[in-house]
Amino acid sequence: MSLTSEVTLQKGAEVEMAIKIQGAYKRYGKGPWILNNLNMSVQKNIIYGLLGSSGCGKTTLLTSLTGFSSLDYGSIHIDIQSPSRLGFMPQEIALFEEFSIAETFSFFAKLYNIAPETYQATIKELKTVLDLPPDNQLCSTLSGGQARRVSIAVTLLHSPDIIVLDEPTSGVDPLLAHYLWQYLHRLATMDGRTIIITTHYIEEARQANMVALMRQGVLLAEAPPEDLIKQYHATTLEDVFLQLCYKQNQNQDSQADNNHYISKIVFKNPYKDKSQHISAVWPHTQAILYKIITWCKRNFPVFITLSFGLSIMCIVFCNEMMTDFPPTTVGFVNHESGGNCDDPNLYNMTIPCGRYAEYENLGCRFINNWRNRNPKMPMVYYSKYEDAMYDGKRTKIAAVLEIPEIFSQGISARLSHGRNADPDLIGNSSINVWGDTTDYMRTLKVEVEIQASFIEMYRTLLTSCGYDTRVADMPPMRIKTNLFIGEDVVVDMFDYTVYVAMNIISGLACLCSA
Repeated sequence: MSLTSEVTLQKGAEVEMAIKIQGAYKRYGKGPWILNNLNMSVQKNIIYGLLGSSGCGKTTLLTSLTGFSSLDYGSIHIDIQSPSRLGFMPQEIALFEEFSIAETFSFFAKLYNIAPETYQATIKELKTVLDLPPDNQLCSTLSGGQARRVSIAVTLLHSPDIIVLDEPTSGVDPLLAHYLWQYLHRLATMDGRTIIITTHYIEEARQANMVALMRQGVLLAEAPPEDLIKQYHATTLEDVFLQLCYKQNQNQDSQADNNHYISKIVFKNPYKDKSQHISAVWPHTQAILYKIITWCKRNFPVFITLSFGLSIMCIVFCNEMMTDFPPTTVGFVNHESGGNCDDPNLYNMTIPCGRYAEYENLGCRFINNWRNRNPKMPMVYYSKYEDAMYDGKRTKIAAVLEIPEIFSQGISARLSHGRNADPDLIGNSSINVWGDTTDYMRTLKVEVEIQASFIEMYRTLLTSCGYDTRVADMPPMRIKTNLFIGEDVVVDMFDYTVYVAMNIISGLACLCSA
């Protein structure tokens, strides 16, 4: 049984189009064209039935129309103010299975910023039309037909101007499908909505104001269903479709593929100039928060277990990462006397004290202090700066320290003359440190240990001379952040997978035991 439409199709110059697609081409990879020079026009305030067998390109056309994918070529014009004014129900069910029906409606109402009293009135009407299950029933327990009806209700919830329904009556009771068609006709005639329905039930589409018969990526015909039946002297739309399929095959046999000679339209995203206003940010945020809170309330034991387990895992992970590092080698270049600092006399000599005392070999004292503090980070001596950087580029060492020739003089000047010290002397007497920041965690550890070693050495120096140890809180060194960059650079990141895996296993063990 077909419904009698009260919509009068416009003709001529007065026609107002809600959707217009021209020269649409789409394919995946180098396969055949899914859409092949398709042209489609949808008038405002009508029900437009898109018919075709599985694989003919209906879903591809709708995803391109709704902005979920783009055409390779062609143009799409859609007469809406913003993307939120379009409602789309995909063929696949996309409901939150852990939500009840009422929670699902509440989530989408917040997403579209609909007042509670408004959406409650809409839901009350949709429950009658679609015979929806009880509000407290979880979406995971719905049958295929029930889930599809809930999806239809979600699509219609915010009263969109253009409604796109992909196979809405698939698996739905015939009587409910009949009521749905009646409701959609009322939306088109009384509320001025434009509705596109895809279906493979050909005779069902006779209830639409306009039908388009689609096959192999093209529209074979686009006209009111009764006009097509009269034009092809048929009794059903199925007979019309059969005749058009025969005709298409004959044309394909007699004509070569002319796609290479057709001028193709460069595709432009129809939603690019219709982006959501900044005011939509809060409703979206509110909806996401509602979703998270609802899930946590329903799965509170799981939420507590996850929170506690992840917290423990993070604590163990951070402590392990920062306390037990893999062996790391650091290179140093010492321009002061003493070279590799292997002679104990260089760092065991008595420290001179006094206002104008001159210190010597403080660089070796620093190196010795480092070696005592960090047995797993050995210091390797280089006589030339270039050799040290060469090994740094090949990841043989994690950092390079360059101790200037006047390092000890600079320390003496800081203590003896304070703010009256020679600025050039202070500037040129700081230790330069180059770290391989391609391995950030290891470089960070090296920087921390360098500063700690210097502060400890500096405080020993100050204590032996009776100075306030707080002077050592600002060590005179410049930490360079530039990488070992240049020719023949080897990127060989240390694998911390063992550390990560150990802590993840700890976290999983905690969760499993709960």
